Amino acid sequence: IPPAPDAQVLSLVAALSSAENHALHVEAIKARDEALSSSPETYGNLCTQLSYLMAGSDRPANMVQRMDPAQVEVWRTRDPATAMRLQQDQTQWTVFGQMAGLILKQALLRPPVLPDGRPLYLISPAAEHVKEALLYTLGCSHAELRAVASTVIATSAASVDSVQPALFINAWPELLPSLIHNLQQCRNPDASEGALSTVRKIMEDGPR
Repeated sequence: IPPAPDAQVLSLVAALSSAENHALHVEAIKARDEALSSSPETYGNLCTQLSYLMAGSDRPANMVQRMDPAQVEVWRTRDPATAMRLQQDQTQWTVFGQMAGLILKQALLRPPVLPDGRPLYLISPAAEHVKEALLYTLGCSHAELRAVASTVIATSAASVDSVQPALFINAWPELLPSLIHNLQQCRNPDASEGALSTVRKIMEDGPR
């Protein structure tokens, strides 16, 4: 199970998910863009936290329980409306995690470009953390979360221009064994479905 996310990414995704508070929404977009484009380290950290939130949203009670209590209090104080909404309706966590996954997808497949023209990409250890969270999410019980992870994995793994070198299939030795293992999981149809969907997408997106 991937680690629990920090409070900062919870607040960020909540603000990006709602355009009701325009000023907060604009501020969140600015914070996201700054975190993604400041340095390879901040880029990798935000991608990692987004992947943790996506994976953890499948079992939100377990995720919140594993979070640092101080972090949880920070989040509830900073964004009481969202915290209350998610507490009252646990199904909203799936939408929340899906949003985190879509932000991650955008950051990985359309990464910011440095002043010298080079696009940012995941480096170690963030690359390993994100890959582990993506593979974990393929076995989640919610199809919405599996679909986002599957798309990110397949598109990155089959990318001819290797927009994310660490996620390219040749640089990801754990990918195929993990997919094959999941395909054979008769007791976990969610994992089998996630793996099958990913294999199909890789075959569709890969070079002819």
